[in-house]
Amino acid sequence: MSAKFPSETPAGESSGTVPADVVEAIRTMLRWIGEDPGREGLRETPGTVARALRSALSGHREGVMFDVRPRAGRESGGPETIVLRNAPFDMIRETDLARVTGMATVAYLPDAMIAEASALRHALTILARRLQTQERLTADFAEAIWDRLSPTGVAVIIETTHVDLVTGMPATDLAVTTRIMLGRFRDDPEMRRAVAALMGPGPLASWTRAANASLSRQRIAVPKNDGRS
Repeated sequence: MSAKFPSETPAGESSGTVPADVVEAIRTMLRWIGEDPGREGLRETPGTVARALRSALSGHREGVMFDVRPRAGRESGGPETIVLRNAPFDMIRETDLARVTGMATVAYLPDAMIAEASALRHALTILARRLQTQERLTADFAEAIWDRLSPTGVAVIIETTHVDLVTGMPATDLAVTTRIMLGRFRDDPEMRRAVAALMGPGPLASWTRAANASLSRQRIAVPKNDGRS
């Protein structure tokens, strides 16, 4: 595994205790906006805010390790592409700490190992619970699958809607899409076109937030070359 995705969760301080300097920093911010952090309704706010932020960013203290299992006997008819569709996530954008909601679709061309849909969703959740940019989350998710499963190709599409900082409501008229392809999906034009058609225009094209992620297996015709790049 890459050092970027440690396999073990690092030891850290208890999440139930908020350091005094963190509490004071939030109290200072409240004073800066014109509030009195000592008034009744705000006395517990600094600790509550600190614990909520720590929980929302728990991915900084978790390694991206997920269970894998050997791929079943390979059948004839071409390589099997595994697609996980419409996996929802929330992240905190590092530039302004605004909440961003989105969905991810991932396809990979397995070699010897595969993973369950729940394992891939768990990896995505851990990565999203870090201060992130959408571009880095897209790359990190693809690289985590590449490192853990050693497939011959990986493709990830992430599409997000952003929350308006003034109203706190999703900016539904703004959707941002990022994509990345690794291995044969990147290097072979025929495979690139095939997996792009298989994954579709983007997860939010038919986004229903309550929908469950689904896992499917599809066959695409590709050149006979089993090497990874």
